[in-house]
Amino acid sequence: MNARRSQRLFNPLFTTERMCEIFSDRGRVQSMLDFEAALARAEAHAGMLDTGLVLQLRSALSAIARALAVRRGGSDVAAGH
Repeated sequence: MNARRSQRLFNPLFTTERMCEIFSDRGRVQSMLDFEAALARAEAHAGMLDTGLVLQLRSALSAIARALAVRRGGSDVAAGH
């Protein structure tokens, strides 16, 4: 199955500008970064991760988000919010 054919599955969902934003490359990557940040916070809260490690991870996620924003010419992507 090629990528063009697989997109047909989701095309009917992209009926509003907001849905297009959510399922855009930027939206998908931002969701992944947000998930990782939230998971790290939850693991720290459960005592599974050291708080210092969570801060380092959050910093790395923010750096990734900034790099992606610069690469696409904007700065509206931020991890860990």
